[in-house]
Amino acid sequence: MKLRLSHLLLSTLLLVPALTFNAQAAGGSSGGEEAVDQAVLRITGSQHYVPVQGVIAPIIGIGGFDAMMVVDIGLDIESDTERRRAQNQMPRIKDALLRGLQGFLAMGYEKDSVPNLDELGRRLQRNIDQVMGVGVAQVTIASAIVHD
Repeated sequence: MKLRLSHLLLSTLLLVPALTFNAQAAGGSSGGEEAVDQAVLRITGSQHYVPVQGVIAPIIGIGGFDAMMVVDIGLDIESDTERRRAQNQMPRIKDALLRGLQGFLAMGYEKDSVPNLDELGRRLQRNIDQVMGVGVAQVTIASAIVHD
């Protein structure tokens, strides 16, 4: 089968938009500006907000697994470089937040009681300070839900 120049040109023209679309869908930007999640902007209106959603830990009772707590957390980070660093270190950040939540639940949280979000926030902030440095990120608890 002979490959003509017109076939190569046509296939190239068809391939370029697909590659551009895939790059933007993967988080690339079209005009040199940083891609911002539009859902996050609707929630906070802030460019400094880094969401950490779905930190989940089990609530263990006397008979074993009783329920689970799901916490959505936001990090308020002023510096662009620190925000990029937080995105790159997201596995470490999620681990620190999970350890803070598990420590909170291990201190005697009972399933049918209202969680002390001030204490939970302090624990999460202490763990984030260990990962990011003191004063780099401010922890905000967006939601805390206990599922039976």
